Amino acid sequence: MKEVIGANKCIGCGVCIAVCPRQCISMQEDAEGFFQPVIDGSSCVDCGNCRQSCPQLSIRKDANRAPLLVRGGSARDPDLLKQASSGAIFPLLAKQVLSRGGVVFGAAFTSSLSVAHIRAETWVDCQRLFGSKYVQSDLGNIFSQVKEDLLNSRWVLFAGAPCQVAALRSYLASMDVTRLLCVDFICHGVPSPKLWRDYLAWLKQKYHSPVTGCSFRDKEHGWRAFSFAMQFADGRKLVQDHRDDLYFRLFVSNCCLRLTCYNCQYKTLGHIADITLGDFWGVWKKYPGLDDDRGTSLIFAHSSKGVEFLSAIAEELNWQDVDLKFSLKKNPPAIKSVSMPLARKTFFIDYPLVEFSSLIRWYAKKHTRMEKILCLFKKMLWQRRLEAIKSYSALE
Repeated sequence: MKEVIGANKCIGCGVCIAVCPRQCISMQEDAEGFFQPVIDGSSCVDCGNCRQSCPQLSIRKDANRAPLLVRGGSARDPDLLKQASSGAIFPLLAKQVLSRGGVVFGAAFTSSLSVAHIRAETWVDCQRLFGSKYVQSDLGNIFSQVKEDLLNSRWVLFAGAPCQVAALRSYLASMDVTRLLCVDFICHGVPSPKLWRDYLAWLKQKYHSPVTGCSFRDKEHGWRAFSFAMQFADGRKLVQDHRDDLYFRLFVSNCCLRLTCYNCQYKTLGHIADITLGDFWGVWKKYPGLDDDRGTSLIFAHSSKGVEFLSAIAEELNWQDVDLKFSLKKNPPAIKSVSMPLARKTFFIDYPLVEFSSLIRWYAKKHTRMEKILCLFKKMLWQRRLEAIKSYSALE
């Protein structure tokens, strides 16, 4: 089977599909639940467009470029802060682009609570893009929609993970992108969409009602002690501390992330995006005037366009310039990939073999290092036993 790039390097952006002249590439879910491009060899003419456009195969020249400005801030509007995960900077940027007759692209929940990028032309639609989604979004044909809007001379705000922004800019490499504002976020890594689907199915079974709404960053008990909130079809609402939610604990345990997340080439000081946003964790230690526990954003501007847009919304913010070194120390995912834990090697081996409830409870549990080593050792012995059985069966 032909492939564009190996699974350990692919980010699942789909730019290869968008540039293929023969439309012979499709996204298919692999055994871990991540989308990978698959080439139909019978239709492929080896034009090389897919590899030339792949952001993973390009050489970064801006990786060590320092941001033009570093700020901490939050919206003055309390209603916007309630809807946002942190300081509501993205909603203000979206409003600014809409005021210029533009359109906004970002990640939203679908009716089935999967996550996909959508196009928003109204403030009502934009609100679907607010808030964090701790699962990789499906970009679909978004790149071609962005291109069409730019060709029609409209302002476009595209928000996504750093790798998704890199993919879009690669796709638009030959275009005038003067009216394109790219915003990325400080990314921890992306969990498997399959894991998220199975978690929703498990919640449905456990509570005897399907989940109809979700907030990964509910601020009912404040920004720092944020909660996971699930709305069920029968009217019930489950709100629990993020440290008690099994899905979130799996997410921060790093055992369920895409392989490329452990060696992400976009974890650098310089970003391809015009603006980078993230939670300003630790802000209360050095800049207490910026923290009222309703959410504070860490803001990097990487281009003059980013600076211009931040200036345009400055009057709607409570902000100040902050120290780069301090902000990075308290928010290491901005420039450093998470390490691949031992459990990553066994989690997806166990996934199809172990009952889901037992699986997530085990891997979400805090284990001692010795427990982890013993578990890995047992799995290695089990794998060797399976290989021996297969070899014996083949001889017969």
